[in-house]
Amino acid sequence: MREMLRSGVWLTDKRRRAWCLIALVGFISALVFLIVTSSDGMDFKGRPLGTDFLNVWAAGRLALEGTPALAWDYPSHARVEIALFPKLATYYGWHYPPPLLIVAALLALLPYLASVAVWLAVTFEMMRQAARGLVFDRLAAWAFPGLFINITHGHNAFLSSALLLGGLRLLDSHPWLAGALLGGLSFKPQLGVLIPVALAAGGLWRAFGGATLSVLGMAVLSWLVLGMESWQAFIDSVPLTRHAVLEGGAIGYGKMQNVFAAARLLGAGIDLAWMIQAVSALVAAGVVAWLWRRSETMLEDKAASLVLGTLLAAPYLLDYDLMLLAVPLLLKAHGGKFRPWEISFYALLWALPLLARPFGMWLFVPLTPLVAMLGLWLLVHQAKASSP
Repeated sequence: MREMLRSGVWLTDKRRRAWCLIALVGFISALVFLIVTSSDGMDFKGRPLGTDFLNVWAAGRLALEGTPALAWDYPSHARVEIALFPKLATYYGWHYPPPLLIVAALLALLPYLASVAVWLAVTFEMMRQAARGLVFDRLAAWAFPGLFINITHGHNAFLSSALLLGGLRLLDSHPWLAGALLGGLSFKPQLGVLIPVALAAGGLWRAFGGATLSVLGMAVLSWLVLGMESWQAFIDSVPLTRHAVLEGGAIGYGKMQNVFAAARLLGAGIDLAWMIQAVSALVAAGVVAWLWRRSETMLEDKAASLVLGTLLAAPYLLDYDLMLLAVPLLLKAHGGKFRPWEISFYALLWALPLLARPFGMWLFVPLTPLVAMLGLWLLVHQAKASSP
């Protein structure tokens, strides 16, 4: 068994194609079921189609009405959601910084269901363009569970993955543009927390400059368009978000994929959980810095370290964010060279978005942090083994 996992011979082409086909048929069938059993834009469980996208559309409506700061006022935001779906049983909160509110306002010009469709189509096309020219198994890509989870949630993981993949691929040829794309991840700050570490460690100062200008540019643009009141409202909302969503476990620690939630799931108190999260982030930053500093580190390994490190460093993470795993998966598949243990590990990464929530909710096993730690250890081990 050990040798099979080490060599990856267990994952034959026939098995890979069969499992991917089963997954793809299952995902398509589930999507069709959700749509045909829906009524008035809500699925059979009483959730809006696109679920989490409702918070984007509602925030955008408030911005269009001339009250963008109310997007961070939970009662005002909730009233817009309930006005659209009177039978809504769950509140979908808006926790993003102001730059994304400009996009939300544009999307809210459309009716809700049309807006969901446009959002997913445009961001998926961005991801497809970011992957243009890469060689990989199309069936495995279409069957990747992260796609299905992001679509059903109507979420922004296609956008974050496109920015990361595009930025990484352009680091050598167009460093300023690469930095600008990576800086775009500031729309979801927890996903960009290790980008400055990686760029600085790699001595990629032009990309660092591009990222800095990108972040500042989006902040200034949102200030000019939405006003300082929006930034103040966002800043004031952060403690409430931390207490209600993270520390209060409003979403459920089994659903969340970050280290803090894993510690809480295993019984740690709030203070201890934050300490564990901080230590995890520091260790992840150290590993990312070490790997990015080495000139021998290949792009696919840099991408894997950055994504896995982010999974350990981000203070807030859900399973739709695991769409980011598509970035190292695509780059590794394009490289085509697998070292010992890597076939088995990357197969686990491919399946992780499908396994993470059930393991957390039903088995109380925080699978994502464990896999991320294993992945960083494997990257360091492989790097040391290849050193002169």
